Amino acid sequence: MSPIYVALDLETTGLNSSKDEIIEVGAVRFDGERELDVFSSMVNPGRRIPPKIVDLTGITDRDVVTAPPFSALRSKLAQFVGDAPIVGHNVRFD
Repeated sequence: MSPIYVALDLETTGLNSSKDEIIEVGAVRFDGERELDVFSSMVNPGRRIPPKIVDLTGITDRDVVTAPPFSALRSKLAQFVGDAPIVGHNVRFD
């Protein structure tokens, strides 16, 4: 049996982790051969999304207005990840 990993990707309102907020979270649980499960949710950042980020991500205020805040998703995401190592293209930031 191949080890299980989780690929994680976040979209945010900017690149400053002390002031910017998550607007989308996506994660894929996989082994070396196949996708096992997917976690995906828009996230309401509690503020407007800057135009630069809208241009970059295509995510608008309308997309997140009815989405839950990250605090409501945190435990579900942690449960999804479990003990699996997290991999990604910018894991230190994510």
